Amino acid sequence: MTSLFGSTALISGLLAIAGGLYLLQRLRVRHRPVRVVSTLFWRAAVEEARARVLVERFRHPLVYLFLLAICALLWFAAGGLGFEDRSGTHHVVLIDGSQGMGGGDRFGATIARVEAALAELPRARRQVLLVGGEVRTLLAPGEPDRLFTVRSEGATAERAPSSIEGTILSLLPYLSSGEETTLWIASDTAISPELRAELPAEVTVASLRAPGDPPVGNRAIVACGVSPAASGNWELVDLLVEVAGSDPGGMSLTASLGGAGIAGGTTRSDSAGRAQFLFSDLPALGARFEARLSGSDPNPLDDEVARVLPVRRIVSVVLDPDLRPWLEPVLAADPALRVVESGGDVVVRRSQSGLGAGLPALEFVTRESQEESILLSHSGEESSAEVLESALLGLGLDQVDAMELAEAAGRPITLGARPADRRAIGVWEDLLAQEYNFVSSRSFPLFVALSIRWILAVEDFPAEIAAGRNWVDPSGADARLRDGDRMLDPVGAPLRPPRAGDYLDLRGNPVAVASLAPAGAEAGGAESGAAIIADDVDSPGGTQPLANLLALVVLAMLGAEWFFHRRGEVP
Repeated sequence: MTSLFGSTALISGLLAIAGGLYLLQRLRVRHRPVRVVSTLFWRAAVEEARARVLVERFRHPLVYLFLLAICALLWFAAGGLGFEDRSGTHHVVLIDGSQGMGGGDRFGATIARVEAALAELPRARRQVLLVGGEVRTLLAPGEPDRLFTVRSEGATAERAPSSIEGTILSLLPYLSSGEETTLWIASDTAISPELRAELPAEVTVASLRAPGDPPVGNRAIVACGVSPAASGNWELVDLLVEVAGSDPGGMSLTASLGGAGIAGGTTRSDSAGRAQFLFSDLPALGARFEARLSGSDPNPLDDEVARVLPVRRIVSVVLDPDLRPWLEPVLAADPALRVVESGGDVVVRRSQSGLGAGLPALEFVTRESQEESILLSHSGEESSAEVLESALLGLGLDQVDAMELAEAAGRPITLGARPADRRAIGVWEDLLAQEYNFVSSRSFPLFVALSIRWILAVEDFPAEIAAGRNWVDPSGADARLRDGDRMLDPVGAPLRPPRAGDYLDLRGNPVAVASLAPAGAEAGGAESGAAIIADDVDSPGGTQPLANLLALVVLAMLGAEWFFHRRGEVP
C-alpha cells in the first residue's frame, strides 16, 4: 500500500479524525421544541433540556463507527491510497548537476523533465539522485512526487566536473544484485561505451534529457597549470591557461594577481580550437591568480579559474669551511640555495663543528657515532616507516648506486629514521672520500639539494589543482581540506575536491580549486534527445490508486446513512 502522505501522516490523520468524531458525539445536541400530549414525559423533557450542559454521555457507538468509516475512507482517498506492485524493474534517475548543464536554462528544463516523468515510474521502485559536486538524494523509493518538487527547488548546476560515471561505478555493487534496473541519465552527455560494457546484463541505460538541443559555441577553460619559471629564477613561476572553443583566434582572457590586473602574456592557438595563455615569471609569494574569459558565452560556469600561487623563497645555507671543497659547487648550482656566513636557515657541517648551533642541520658524522649510513631525524608526529618510504624517492636515494658504495665501504649502505625534536640528516663523512665515488656521481647534487629541502620542509607544489581530481598535500601531511566548517576527510581513497571554490589545508593555508572542463566539453553538442520512455525500455507500471473505488463506497454509505436517518434509526 502507498500513500501521498506517507504511512505516518496517514495514520496520524486517521487518529485525529477518530478523536474529533468522538468529541462531536459527546457535544450536547441543540433540541427542537416538540409538542407532547401528556405530562407523563415532562420530567424526562426537563432533564434533556438542562441549561449550561456542554457534553453528554457517549450514546451512539454504532453511529460513531459508521461515521468514522465514512471519514476514514474519504481521508484515504485524499491521501492517494493505492496498491503498488513491488516486483519488476527498479529505476534510478541520475540528474547531472555539473557545470556542463549550466548553459541557459538547461538544468531547470531537465529538472522539469524529470518531474514530469515521475508519474510514469512506480513509486516503490524509483530513486532520484542529483549528481553535482556531491551526490544528493532528491527522491527515495516510496516517497511522493511533491517531495521531489520541494527538494529540487533552488537547485542549480554548480562549478564541478560531471561525476555521473563515478556515481554509476559506486552503484555497481547494488546494481549487480540480479534485479532488473534502468538507469535514467538526465544529462546532455552520454556515458562512455567502456562504462556501459562494465554494467551487468540486467542493467539498462536510457536517456532522460530536456527537450531541444543544448547551446552550441561554448568556450571553456580546460587546463590551468603552474610550473617553475623557465627563466630559472627560483622565486618565480610560470602559469598556463588553456581554453577550448570553436574560435581560438577570437578568445581573450582577463587575468589578475592579488587583485591587480595583469597582461595576458604569450598567446598561442591551434587548428583544434584551443588557445593557450602563458603568464611568465609570476612572483611566487602566495598571491591569488584569477582568470576569466571575456565576452558573452552560452555557459558561464566553465569560463573562470583561480589558483593560489606557491610560496618559493631562497634558502640561506651556512656551510662548514671544511666541507667547501665538496659542497660549495653543489650549493652554488642550485638557484634555490644561497651560501651565507651566518644567520642562515640551515647549516651543513661536520658533527665535530659547533657551527650554526641551534639550526636544522645536514651533518657528516663518523661511522662510529652512527650505525646507519644515512639517518633521518624527524618530528615525533611523523611515523618512521612513512618517513623512510617517502625519503627513498624524496631524497633521490633511488639514484644512488648502493651496491658500489657498499663494496667500497666494506659494509651495507643502510637508511634509518628516528624521532627527534627537529628534522635533521646524518651522513657518514667517509662517503665524501674519493674512493667511494659518491661526490662525483650524478646523484650527489640531487641528494644534497633535496636533503636541505626535506630538513626545512620546503614544499613542492602540484602542477594542477582541480575539482574531481586527486589532490595530495605537498607538505606530505594527510590529504585533507577544510570547506568552511566541514572537513573533507577521505577514508581509504584519494581526496578529490568535489567542486571549485576556496578551501584551507591542515595548516590553514588557502587552496583555490578550479573546475576544469573535460576535453570535448567546449563543443556544446550532445547526442539527440530521447523520449521519456526509450524504445528499448519497458514502460513501467505505476501505482493503482483506490480513490475512485473509495469514492463509490463512500457514496453508498452516505446513501445508507440518509436512509436510516429518514427512518429515525440514526440521530
